[in-house]
Formats: sequence, C-alpha cells, structure tokens
Amino acid sequence: MSSDYNTIMAVKPKRFILILFLLLLFTISITAQNSTMKHILHQNYQLTGNQQVNNAGPFQFENSSTEFALEFVILDHVKSNVGFTVRNQNGKKLFQYLADSIRIAKTTVAAGSKVKSYWRHIVVNYFESGVEVFENGLQTVDFNTDTITAVNAIEINGIFDDEYGMQLNDMLKSFAFYPQPLSHESSTESYNTFITTLQNGMLAGAEPHFIVPPFLAMPTSKSVNINWETNLPSTAKVKFGKSYPLSDSVQIEKENTIQQIPLTGLEPGTNYYAEVDTAINGMQLPPVKLSFKTAPESSEAFRFGIIADTESRPFINTKIARHLWDNRPDFFLLLGDITDGGQKDFKDQWTFEFFTGMNSLMQRVPVIPVAGNGDADLYWFNRYFNPPTEEGFYKFSWSNTDFFVLHSSKSEEFEKGGKQYEWLENELEQSKAAWKIVLLHHAPYSSDEDDFGNSWEGPTDLGDPQIRKMVPLFDKYSVDFVMFGHLHCYERSWPLKNNKIDTQNGTAYLMTGGAGGSLENFAPHHTWFNAKTFRGYHYSIANVFENSIRIDTYNIDGSLIDFYEKQK
Repeated sequence: MSSDYNTIMAVKPKRFILILFLLLLFTISITAQNSTMKHILHQNYQLTGNQQVNNAGPFQFENSSTEFALEFVILDHVKSNVGFTVRNQNGKKLFQYLADSIRIAKTTVAAGSKVKSYWRHIVVNYFESGVEVFENGLQTVDFNTDTITAVNAIEINGIFDDEYGMQLNDMLKSFAFYPQPLSHESSTESYNTFITTLQNGMLAGAEPHFIVPPFLAMPTSKSVNINWETNLPSTAKVKFGKSYPLSDSVQIEKENTIQQIPLTGLEPGTNYYAEVDTAINGMQLPPVKLSFKTAPESSEAFRFGIIADTESRPFINTKIARHLWDNRPDFFLLLGDITDGGQKDFKDQWTFEFFTGMNSLMQRVPVIPVAGNGDADLYWFNRYFNPPTEEGFYKFSWSNTDFFVLHSSKSEEFEKGGKQYEWLENELEQSKAAWKIVLLHHAPYSSDEDDFGNSWEGPTDLGDPQIRKMVPLFDKYSVDFVMFGHLHCYERSWPLKNNKIDTQNGTAYLMTGGAGGSLENFAPHHTWFNAKTFRGYHYSIANVFENSIRIDTYNIDGSLIDFYEKQK
C-alpha cells in the first residue's frame, strides 16, 4: 500500500470515538454515534529549517462540543526534541507534547514517568471551566482555564528536530477523541487495556494476528530457520520448493505462540521459495511468502550486508533495510543491540520497534544475529532467532569464509583460559577457510569521544581493554576482519597486528553501528589506528570471491562513504 495515504472508516457504536491507530499498517478508524464517515488522510511533509513537520487531519466531527476528552498513546524513544500539537478548527492549540512536557491552553507541565521506559498513556478531559489530565491511569494535573472553545474538527501536527525520516506514526501510536470527558474509572480501564497489550507485545489487540510475521534466520548449506509469533497459539503448514507450485511441506500440529521451524535436507547453493499458512482456532491468517538461498559448498562468489545497533528507530531501520534489499545480499549480519534494552521484561522493543522496521527484509534475506548489551540476557534473542547454541557464541560458514560469532557482553570469558577464548582458539586453529571473520558487539578499538574516557579532557582507552584480550588470537590465526557495533557511528581501522599497523598481515577492524541508535561522535584528535570515520546512519555491503573481498559502506541516502578491498 502507498505510504502516503491512510484510510479512515466509521461504524455506529453507542459513543462517538475517533481512534487513530498508526502502527505498522498506519490504519486510522473513526466511529460516530449518528453518522457514518469515510475519509482519506493525506500525510504532508514540510521542511522548515531543520524540522520535519508531519500533519494528520483535519478530522471533521458532526457536532461541536465544549466538553470532551483526548486520549494519546505515545512512544518517545528517540531521546531528542520531538513531539506533536493538536489544534481545533480555528487553529487554536488544544494540546502539545514536546520534549517530555505537556502544554494545555497556557499551562505547561512536566510529563510524568514513562511506562516500560519509553511509553506514555495520556487522557485529557476538557470542561467549560477547566482541564484534568490522567497519565498512566493516574490523575496528575487539574487546573482552571477559560480558554477552551467548542471543537468540531481536529488537526495533529508532528514536529521532529534532527530526526531524519521520522513521521507522526512513529511517535503517536494511538489517538482518540471523545465527545464527553472520561471518568477516572474509564481512564484507568483504558490504561490497563493498553498496558496489557504492551506487555504481551501485541500489535492488534485480541483478534488473531502475527505479533512477529514469519522471517528467515541462520541459513546453512542444507537448512534455514523460519520463525514467527502469533498472539494466540497457532498451527501452520510451511510449503517450500525450488519453484512454484511448491512441492514440499512441513506440517506444524503443535500449537504455540512462538514457532521455530527449521527447514532441513535442502540442497547447497540453491534458490528456494517458501510460504507459511497459519491458523488460529481454525481462522486462517494471510499467507506469508518468503525466498532465500542456501550456502554453497564451493568457493562461489557471494554478498552479505553488515549493520549494527538497530535499536530505537524503526523508521531508520526501514530505510536501511530497503537499501540492503536493493543490493540483494545472500544474508546480512546484525552485530548486536538489536534492541536498546529488550531484555525479558521489555518485549515491546522487539515487536513494536525491531520487527516493525526489519521484518520485510528478513522475509527475503536471512539474518545472522549477534547479541549486544541491549539483548545480553538472550531471552528474546534465543526465542526469536533460534541460533545454533543458547550461549550467544557460535560459528557458521558460507562458501570459502568462516564467521565466528562472540557474545561480548560476557567479556569475562575473553580472558585467556576463559570459555569463549578457548572456544575461539580451537575453532580458529581448525579453520581451513580462505577468509576468517570474527563478529561481536563491543569495540576492541574505537575513536569514540567518551565511551572509554573523556577524549576532550585527556587520553582514553581507545576501545574496550577487556575485549582487546582477544586480539592476540586474531593476530595469531590471521583473522582478516573483526566486525562490531556498539558505538553509533562508522569507523574502519588500518590492518593491525601486534598493536601496530601492518598492511600486509594485519586484521582490519570495522565498526558499523549506525542502523538506528542515537548517533555518537569521535574524539577531537586522530587516533593512530584510524583509516576512516563517519558520523551518520549507514550500512555496509561485502562482496567475496575466491581470494578477493571488497566492503563498500553507504550513508542512509545510498551514497558511498568508504570502501576497502583486500586480496590474498
């Protein structure tokens, strides 16, 4: 569907309610007591200085009202000066949310605490002589005002400072207009419904739906994982084959909400198609089509994408995903901080943010995930990706290249004699691959300005000293690349060996942390190992053929910002 248009539909319940639900499909519904309305919402984008303004409305109401209520569900996770304004038919400001503050009429108050770190549920009751505000089910503001006028139309204007590509639906997840103030009980009930939906990661209430649509992960020469989640236990049939009509199938009779289906017995280096047909209580969900390629066993040319730190901006994730898809990689590496803090109790960061931005790509390009500090407990990481081990470190191979995945949040295991140190040495010693690439999240080397000391006041550690305890293994076994994220910017080192530049035998360190997290910056002085830096959202594409590898890095607009080529 076009991203420029949303549909507003109406039915006839007992009360007049305008609901703006702007998640995933960006569908907006209006319900009215005495009339049925249908509108088309055209989202306009205007740039004023460094602000992007995104408008919704106006929404016309049949009867004007001086006593009414507005309800908002807000996701404020970008840590910058963003918000929106609600105005009436005369352009008079009814409500503004901006930079963690609420302005109503002429009164500005600090917003209360957020739910799950980044969410707010707000109900504003307007009376002829005053206003009351409920935040997260509790009354927080009550004041008198004589500035409220009758309302028969509403327009919503989003204002985004320095947030490239952000739209109103990225922040305002639900909006409702009521023609009368809501009671405290009704406000609390609405909040409780919202928090239940949020805790369960559900996207569409109680009706059967995909919380996480089917996606591809962990491809090998003979298998791939197809994983998904529904809000209610489901069964499924997965059909697959080399062409349509699909000739093979796997039937899943056991009902689960999270399904992890490995397709096995596949042929190496082969293109496949798949289709997932899912049923919940006998109701069929829309089929989901996928396609992928298995790893070749010969030294065949291949391509892979590299990103890290998708974190809190699905609107950036989506742009990065589209660029990756344009390059048609065989798979892509996701080098940690898939979420900002998506541990066990913060499932919403996976379902409302990460999968919202990246799922479409992963239906065509399998993901190879690496755990970061944002995913360090591995709770949802293991459930969603079903990696080869549950410990966060593993090896996989493609063509003539071996990839070694580490769980750097357990850096105590990076000591000589530690679990991951010993595992990696054993794997590197046995590897016969032409190319050896180590993947982790944290930075062995970095020119970041303040993560390893304040570079504006004195020397820093130039990376994580605990992570650098693995470097002797990289040197000893001639690892070609170490790829990581954690710092939200791009950096490439010179090839390094024995803690100095060695262009013939060194390991290149590639930091690609710009897929969605809040951007960071570099130290004021050039560091001895640095070959290239870039502050901005970005992605990398690697092309490998026999004894040649080339890595191109692009900004979010698709312009080349760096390239590196190595021959053997």
